[in-house]
Amino acid sequence: MKSLEQLFDDLIVRFIINSPDDELSSMERLGFLIEQAFWYYDDFHYDQNPKELPKYPSLKSFAFAFYKHCPHIFPFSPADSTFEEEFGKFLKYKSSIPVIGAVMLDEGGKEVLLVQGYHARSNTWTFPKGKINQHERYEDCAKREVYEETSFEANELLNPN
Repeated sequence: MKSLEQLFDDLIVRFIINSPDDELSSMERLGFLIEQAFWYYDDFHYDQNPKELPKYPSLKSFAFAFYKHCPHIFPFSPADSTFEEEFGKFLKYKSSIPVIGAVMLDEGGKEVLLVQGYHARSNTWTFPKGKINQHERYEDCAKREVYEETSFEANELLNPN
């Protein structure tokens, strides 16, 4: 098994290094790349090695570990700003982005599919949904989110209204 440092290096190459410059120029955009790295780490590394790897209970804790490992990828100077301030900017920006999803009903319209949030603080259930990507159409976002959260392809069944 790779060390945590090697895994972080792999995640940096996979999600950060080859990204367009505009995605790396602000913490607001870089935060989404780090979030993708967080989910990948959680799904493919931690889940397979829970005794050997640290569990990051939040995106913020993962991002801070990422920052400690590789501060030069972050688009701010520690002399001008702190990680806390910059991560706060990302969270504020992230909360301004629309969430799109779908209500999934059975053929009779009597039963509905709900999903549980992965890092939900309580026992909450909701419709499959997620943040829309930059330049993504609402319908495409709904299809992508339904597939990501349920593995069901709703392409032909989606009513855009």
